[in-house]
Amino acid sequence: MIRTMPSNEIGTIAAIWLGTNLKAHNFIPPLYWKDHYGRGKGMLAETELKRIRKEYKSCCVL
Repeated sequence: MIRTMPSNEIGTIAAIWLGTNLKAHNFIPPLYWKDHYGRGKGMLAETELKRIRKEYKSCCVL
């Protein structure tokens, strides 16, 4: 299911953004990303984010 991301989940997405940038750009000092966290979170809040959720169904095969 694809749905629009509610604004109360921006903090979660921003935390993923920070963690991903810290790992992917380890040649840039971590303080740079931490100092820009607020700006990145603000920019995410201004975009239309979509969330993909995979629904699992139980199944039994005999």
